[in-house]
Amino acid sequence: MYSGLGGHGSVFFSIAKAPARSGVQHYPIFYGIEALRKEYQDNCAELGLDLVSIKKKSGSYLGPTLTLVRSFFKLGVDAVVVHSGASLPAAAMFRLLKPRSVLLFVEHQAPKFKSKPEWLASLVAHWVCHKVIYLTKSSQQQIKEKLGPFYRPSRAALIPNGIDIERFCPRPQGPKAVFALGMAARMNDLKDHETLIRALAFTGTQGDRLHLFLAGDGPTRVRLELLAEELNIAEKITFMGVLNEDALICFYQGLDLYLHCTFGEMMSTSVMQAQACGLPVIASDVPHLAEQISHGEDGILVPSSDPNALIRAITSLRDNAHARGLMSKTARKKAEAAYSHHVMRQDYDNLIISIVDR
Repeated sequence: MYSGLGGHGSVFFSIAKAPARSGVQHYPIFYGIEALRKEYQDNCAELGLDLVSIKKKSGSYLGPTLTLVRSFFKLGVDAVVVHSGASLPAAAMFRLLKPRSVLLFVEHQAPKFKSKPEWLASLVAHWVCHKVIYLTKSSQQQIKEKLGPFYRPSRAALIPNGIDIERFCPRPQGPKAVFALGMAARMNDLKDHETLIRALAFTGTQGDRLHLFLAGDGPTRVRLELLAEELNIAEKITFMGVLNEDALICFYQGLDLYLHCTFGEMMSTSVMQAQACGLPVIASDVPHLAEQISHGEDGILVPSSDPNALIRAITSLRDNAHARGLMSKTARKKAEAAYSHHVMRQDYDNLIISIVDR
């Protein structure tokens, strides 16, 4: 898994926290150019997991790859779940040297944003892994069309991500001075925080009670803070930085609406967490998010990069408490039916066992 901020850690810890089959032991290996997040270290300590952290330099491949292979053998693993294309060469080498090992590859990146090396990893995974795991049907179809004859249907499996819906849950709210909007995401060029900020600037006096809380950090944060100052709405926005899971749950439970502006997604963990907390979601109408949000039932989809459409959706729900209440209940029901980390854990276990029993 990637060592820095991202969705890989959330997926892994959701699986690790669900009850395991007897005899199953996890060995998380964090691999990347960023230092290992303290939250990951704390989670591993809490769960009693022995972790391995391999930090690589940008552009360095052979040394870190061999270190990763040695780690697989030292830990004595029988199955490797690869969450990043950067780790695939090491995992493939391990399977070659230990033929009875099980190798799974998880497609996390949205097809729209895949780089050439990531597309190469997708192709190779269909030929060196036992199974390639897709999070959504639409992403599976897009990758199938892109890979053409190199796509192997027998190697594909569909396992949506899950979260701990017992922890991410609604909490009654008392009177508040503001109508709280929020988004939790890494601040980079794949996310459209700018549209959020510009939408808030369109409200004028009608938006006096609106306040935007942004959880996360990243390379575009300074640019976003400057934009808020330029539009004279800095007092309406709180940049909260990176939150650990406990703080993130409180963040969702304190919101009235969750917003997710993006140029593309695979399966958004933040949207799942918000829905589990009973929040209506207003999100960009981009591929794959439509599989998470039922327009008009548990949220609203708006055109990407359209601050006017976004603020209209926000004010329509702000001014209609009945509609918000119905969407809130529907969002929670969806989370209970589709996002349980227990189901995700069972699906992974069953898949690995089916491969071993062949």
